[in-house]
Amino acid sequence: MLTPEQRQLDSLRTVTLETNSLLKKDPFKLKTLEDIIPFGVIRHFKNAGDYKNLYGWEDYEWSYSINEYNHRDKFNLQPDKKIAILGSSDAFGAGVEFPFATRLQNKLPPNYSVLNFGTCATNILVLYKKFIAVTEILDLDTVIMAFPSAKMVSIRDQQFKVLTALTNVLPHTPEWVQLLGNLDKREYNELHEDIKQGKEGVPLQLFLMQYIDSIVRIAVDKKIKLVLGSWDTLIYFAMKQKYPEICLPLWEFQDHAICDSSHPGQASHDEYTDTIYQHLGI
Repeated sequence: MLTPEQRQLDSLRTVTLETNSLLKKDPFKLKTLEDIIPFGVIRHFKNAGDYKNLYGWEDYEWSYSINEYNHRDKFNLQPDKKIAILGSSDAFGAGVEFPFATRLQNKLPPNYSVLNFGTCATNILVLYKKFIAVTEILDLDTVIMAFPSAKMVSIRDQQFKVLTALTNVLPHTPEWVQLLGNLDKREYNELHEDIKQGKEGVPLQLFLMQYIDSIVRIAVDKKIKLVLGSWDTLIYFAMKQKYPEICLPLWEFQDHAICDSSHPGQASHDEYTDTIYQHLGI
């Protein structure tokens, strides 16, 4: 019987692309949805289709539908109002047949389309850059950010002492082992600036809030309706305090995926769908 941590690591090894490599790229250079393919679901993606039991811990009769852009479910690009959902495995819908993106699509009128850009093992720094890329590629009406655990932060081994000094994330913990990506030079320099200013021991949520602040600013500039959500209390309450009007209620899981004790189950996705739908007021 695998522990939740072992299941998460197994999912990283067997399925998820190295999406954190997006941290090494300039998101403004991604101009088409085809450019997003390397940052999608399947590691060695070749064709759209149904993929059964993506993770080693799964045993479901249904299959995941992966589209031609290497993301979950068909992207209907025709409607004039497009809603993009960005997040990690919970937004992707690991372990459930109908993620909240699919349920939300079924509730909305036909002039809306919901595009699920959720990918597993994605941290907040990756989501920041993926948000930039997606909002550059598509003319979006709404973006729903479903932030993962705040501890899903990554940095190269030789830089880890710097990150530890600022965030108190300890090396060799389960959270640390899961981490895949690297901060780019600019972001790394920002950490050094904080140290120069004597900001030792900066809480992790404060370090990450600068990226969420940037997401909010970009959304305002582009006139995109932004919705912020998370199940992780560390980042959620920091967002809620600063941006109460655009924050969903905390996503509290009512159940878990049948073959997995880590990810939200179908009832949790259905309930969160209702929460989002009420918030949108469509």
